Amino acid sequence: MSQEELLANPTVTPSKGTDNVWRVNKSTVELTPGETVTFDPVGLEARLWIPHRNIFETSTEVTPLNRKPVTLRVSKSAQVGDYPYGFYLMGKNKMVEGNSPPYIRIKKSTLSRGGGDD
Repeated sequence: MSQEELLANPTVTPSKGTDNVWRVNKSTVELTPGETVTFDPVGLEARLWIPHRNIFETSTEVTPLNRKPVTLRVSKSAQVGDYPYGFYLMGKNKMVEGNSPPYIRIKKSTLSRGGGDD
């Protein structure tokens, strides 16, 4: 299996619970540098707010999802840590919950980086 196939690519989606609270399906998304995460608003008008500009290759603070999924790749220089983010549903006027707020956790990569005997 190639290193690309070993990388995570979780998809984060909102859904409405029986208690009428909107939640993400993954309250903490664990990623390492080079991995991707897809935020899928499942056809809803939404905004993704990530106030940490250096964790993804695309450094945008607010990303309109326009009813379509957006995939972001973790920057190779992303620092290990837990980063809260916001997932706002425009038409519902609701923030999606997770761990109040949900988190993106950047972990140290365990994949070999070189061609030597690691």
